[in-house]
Amino acid sequence: MSTPSFTISPCLPSDLRTCFTLLSLSFGDNAPFISANFPNHSTPTGRAEGTERLQKWQAGDPHATFLKAAEQSPSGEERVLGFAVWAHETKPPKSEIFDFEDRRYWPDEADAEFIRRLWRDMMKPRGEVLREGRKGGVWVLDLLAVHPEGQQRGVGAALVRWGTEKADEDGIEAVVEATRVGGRLYEKWGFQTMIERMRFDVGEEFSDRKIPDLAFMRRPAKGI
Repeated sequence: MSTPSFTISPCLPSDLRTCFTLLSLSFGDNAPFISANFPNHSTPTGRAEGTERLQKWQAGDPHATFLKAAEQSPSGEERVLGFAVWAHETKPPKSEIFDFEDRRYWPDEADAEFIRRLWRDMMKPRGEVLREGRKGGVWVLDLLAVHPEGQQRGVGAALVRWGTEKADEDGIEAVVEATRVGGRLYEKWGFQTMIERMRFDVGEEFSDRKIPDLAFMRRPAKGI
């Protein structure tokens, strides 16, 4: 196997603008949860707000590790190919998004209510795992995005491996809410599908909106 041309390292706050743009390019309009969680993420304003939120998250959460996969261009400049956030969680997540997010990022009332309901249901399986009370908590893959130029080069696998190795070192589980594409990668690293299609009860008033198609996956701790 050839040596990857990229390296995995922690993100600096100054990297997060590039990382958010990468996230936006990676998902486009094909990921309903990303579109709901980061309104207008493909616009300059949406990307500026997304970057600001990532910076606040990184600064305020000592349990989250922001990672980048990057290589050097022929001119010597760094080129970011992938981005991930792994978090070591020991308590059930907050089910109300506006307990920690600024409501101003969703100026439209309907958009705010939609993400509030999506978030509530998104966190239920993760919360149930953490309420099992296993010692040490779990490692959670919160975000994973790979630039189109980084596809088929092992970038996503390297970012996933970072977290699974941490979980193995700690002797604890890892979990992820996975897209269909992501799920195929996670299976290669030992994740198992616990919920084939997560349930989102957003109400009839949002029946015209795209609902996330996500699976909930767990990776057993070593020895379990």
